[in-house]
Amino acid sequence: MLNIIQDVQQEEIISATCYTPFDQGKTFLEAQGYNIISLKENAELRMQQPDLPKKENWVSNGIIYVPDRGAFLTKKSPIMKNPEEATQTHRKDKE
Repeated sequence: MLNIIQDVQQEEIISATCYTPFDQGKTFLEAQGYNIISLKENAELRMQQPDLPKKENWVSNGIIYVPDRGAFLTKKSPIMKNPEEATQTHRKDKE
């Protein structure tokens, strides 16, 4: 069983984490009723809670790199849509 650590619990905001591979953690947290927040929500959370750990966290947005054109911010990350594939790709060091 994975452990969930609630790092913020206010009236409107509840934030939690679990230390496990991305695909397992995402599935587990969503099954417990949590959802992946947007970059905007993440910025608001960090402004309201500046003492949050400064480590990485998951957001629903993503960056897509297009050769010869640049990097583009997306509202829906392909990694969030395909967590198992993304985790396996990372494990194989083939980002």
